[in-house]
Amino acid sequence: MVFGVFDLLHPGHQAFIQQAASYGFRLIVVVAPDAIVQRFKKRNPCDSQETRISNLSRLPEVTEAILGDTVIGAYTAIKKYKPDIICLGYDQSKLGADLSTKITTNQLPIMRLVYAQPFEPEKYHTSIIIEQLRKQCVVK
Repeated sequence: MVFGVFDLLHPGHQAFIQQAASYGFRLIVVVAPDAIVQRFKKRNPCDSQETRISNLSRLPEVTEAILGDTVIGAYTAIKKYKPDIICLGYDQSKLGADLSTKITTNQLPIMRLVYAQPFEPEKYHTSIIIEQLRKQCVVK
């Protein structure tokens, strides 16, 4: 299982998905709802939650792409699917810390947490891509 926004699906996201898929037979991708993206990133996603789920569903490694919780820390998908492994992005340390705490305090089932390696993060990070798009769209 993986969690993320997956806005403007790019090669960095695809590398993350491929790494996560290498750990098992099934890969459930939990997509952050638009309202959560706005709350955490202080901006609306470029792609709607429906578009992000649709884009991810087309990747061959993805078994199922689902919408995540609107309540932070509810982890409904974990409770429903009971994954053996959660693969975290290299930049998801806060999520990893929260999951670790909830696992050690028996609020979540025991599962393995692993971190994916970054794939050209200086080039493939959504914030960088958005900034590049802004520069391209400036009226001259």
